[in-house]
Amino acid sequence: MIQDYSVRFASSEDSMELSEFWRKFMYERSKNDNSIILNPHFQVEESLLNKLSDPLTFCWILEHFVSNTETYRPGIGFLIGRYHDESPHPNLSQTLLERHRLNHPYQYRRVGSVLALYVQPEHRTPKVIKLLVETALQHAELMKVTDIDLMVGAQLSGLHSLLEKLGFTQTAVQYTRHYDLPEGTDLPNLHPPIPEVEDFKPPAPRAIPLRDPKTGELVKSPQGEPVFLQPLVSFSEVEEIKLPVYPTPVRDPQTQSFVFDVQGQLVVCPVLRDENGNIFTHKGLPQFQTPAYEYINGKLQLKQDTEGNYIFCDAERDSIGRILCDSHGSPIFQKPFLRR
Repeated sequence: MIQDYSVRFASSEDSMELSEFWRKFMYERSKNDNSIILNPHFQVEESLLNKLSDPLTFCWILEHFVSNTETYRPGIGFLIGRYHDESPHPNLSQTLLERHRLNHPYQYRRVGSVLALYVQPEHRTPKVIKLLVETALQHAELMKVTDIDLMVGAQLSGLHSLLEKLGFTQTAVQYTRHYDLPEGTDLPNLHPPIPEVEDFKPPAPRAIPLRDPKTGELVKSPQGEPVFLQPLVSFSEVEEIKLPVYPTPVRDPQTQSFVFDVQGQLVVCPVLRDENGNIFTHKGLPQFQTPAYEYINGKLQLKQDTEGNYIFCDAERDSIGRILCDSHGSPIFQKPFLRR
């Protein structure tokens, strides 16, 4: 941290401010690259929320200390990146392993890719940008990456110099040439063949199929059926919510595989409800209970009751059942009981 500035992990609660800065980032990029034309129908906030829910995507938000309020104001800038292992997933089929081998002539890397970096113009000093970049670099080192890839606009000479001081080297120069195609041009098909996929219908409106984040394959239940994430049935209770809200699927802490109950149903985090049974929200977003854990034979496991049901941590409540919150309005959840 440098004086008057701080960097922290962003969350879905920051999505509105982050969306505005991502719009500005995309606008600046399109202005300096005539091969990029902004899509006026692109849903920025929805896309950003999707990225924030990706376990391999991380976002940092830059805050500025406002002296007259003695608080940090978010929304000065952000950096968003994603981690990727180029080696094949160990659970790929032999056919997909062979296809992967044929398409990867180089040694596999563990890569951190910078998707977007933006700082408000009045705060664009080398020290401030360096603070944001170095925070992300420290996290990349914790994730044991072998390489960090990012593309920087040719006109950003100051950022080039900063990156070189931080140990980056220029490995390529990208050139683009744009062609304007007249409307009605007969376009040859450039799409690859679509692989055959199973024909299935969602069990309910707005239900989405659950896919393995690494392989992209459909997740199937113990009965061999495709698994769908169902939006909150009563999400319309909350007027601030304009999009479907989906609960978080639970994963096994040892294998990272999705968890199913004794009936073969996907286990998801239950939504938090107040003393009147209404969905509890913080900054317009529903809050969900978190899984409880315990140590068994030295290994962290999801906690279950005597009937095999998974246990979740409720929020702390007062004597009449009202949810207790911290100074920021976030619910205070009970701590999971860990037995060593």
